[in-house]
Amino acid sequence: MKIHNFIYILFFFVSHSSFGQEKFDLLISTFEDEALYGAWELENGEFVLYGKRSDHTDYYNYQYGYIVKISPSGKILEERNIILPDSNLCIQKIIPTNDNGFLVISFAGDQIMQVENIFYNNTIVVEKYDTNLNPIFSKRIKAPIDSVDFFNIKTLLKQNGNLVLFGGVNQHRGAYFDIDMYFIEINANGNLIKSNYYLSDNQNISVVFDMIEKKNSQGYYCLTRNPGGLIYNLKSNFDTISHISIPNNIRSTGDLKWFTDTTYIATGRCNWGNYPDIYDDSGVIILDTLHNIVNFNHFGKPDPMTEAPAPFKSIEYTIGDEFVYIAGTADYQYQNGSTGTSDNFIHFVKTDRELNPVFEKFYKGDAYYVTYYFTRTQDGGFLFLTTRYDYETQSNERDIYILKTDADGNLPTTGTEDDIIQETELIIYPNPGTAEITVRTASQALGGEFILCDILGKQVFQTFVKERFTSVSTNTLPEGVYVYKYLLNGKIKETGKWVKAKK
Repeated sequence: MKIHNFIYILFFFVSHSSFGQEKFDLLISTFEDEALYGAWELENGEFVLYGKRSDHTDYYNYQYGYIVKISPSGKILEERNIILPDSNLCIQKIIPTNDNGFLVISFAGDQIMQVENIFYNNTIVVEKYDTNLNPIFSKRIKAPIDSVDFFNIKTLLKQNGNLVLFGGVNQHRGAYFDIDMYFIEINANGNLIKSNYYLSDNQNISVVFDMIEKKNSQGYYCLTRNPGGLIYNLKSNFDTISHISIPNNIRSTGDLKWFTDTTYIATGRCNWGNYPDIYDDSGVIILDTLHNIVNFNHFGKPDPMTEAPAPFKSIEYTIGDEFVYIAGTADYQYQNGSTGTSDNFIHFVKTDRELNPVFEKFYKGDAYYVTYYFTRTQDGGFLFLTTRYDYETQSNERDIYILKTDADGNLPTTGTEDDIIQETELIIYPNPGTAEITVRTASQALGGEFILCDILGKQVFQTFVKERFTSVSTNTLPEGVYVYKYLLNGKIKETGKWVKAKK
């Protein structure tokens, strides 16, 4: 079956404009499953966002590309569904070029599996257009074997102007999957320069999450999972020189950036301390080029509340910056993935260069949210691309929720219960709970007084909060509804309800 040509419709503006720091949120909801994987900010402050939509009743089939352009204030200006007849398509990256054109990189597939009857996404599609939407070229890169799926295509712009595409390929072996690494280098015209597929014959989980080019342009470091967190030291042709396990088991869905000319920073799902078999925290680590630890920190705690970094981009940092910004999901349900069964939180952390938190923001939703991507914007604020899943009314059809904050992470909210997302610096969990609850406090809000009262206002517990996680015994309390308040510097900072459930 032939993969047909197709056209992306985008809108470009070359004029410059001055605009203030915007805050907005936007919910995009249809009957389909949908997600955004990245953003491109235009010179006038508008955003081109891209990802996929699919039939939620057949998640792995009938995917097609989705592009939406929004204004600096969050108004939808244009939407486009990009469909390949008789094939899958999922847009992974849009990249502006120096000649005012743009590249669109997608994975696509037109092979039907005999047993499972799903598409093989075995082709990478690279297309270029000019600003007048005239097609310049369309290139196809097929995997070395048909029965594989490309997924999570990420890109690295090299110092020589070439582009490296990397990620993972699934090899389908009956009921099992082998996940292997691949690296593809193309030039500005989309022509293949070199490639390397690490295809094994054993069941394996080896996928590249991010990579950086060495300062001398003589190879790469890449962050991978095989099955624990590994840093691979690669030659220019992507052959392995060596690999090491990342300290504190940083792994899965992370990012890699140069921190200085001699150190790099990595994010990822991690374990730490006395929990060697639990990877349910969001961590960040700085290593030198000999892979020695310079600094490390983590932002969650093992069960019952778990953390996940944003899988398509979780960190904002440029060499020389004073601060590091990290985004992810608090109370991420690994057993359910992106279709969880309770309300949770978008998590945003600002740290200093030693990775000490300057502030944390928890954005509590009215459903289950997963942060996929975030980026710093031209006005100094931050853009979060998330999915929203209403577990009470939806069945696998996730919606898109877009959040734009100012530089301090402040929300575009009115402070009323009608807001979709509300900021909090205090999380009480589990809620409902039984014998014990944990008070999770944002770093900037430590030092306050936590007070728990019964429904009649009688105080039943009081403690000063000095750590980010404070355990409170509730074993002797009778079942029912309780009210808590958190006082900081003599003023009420947070209030809420907690329910003591039956054991």
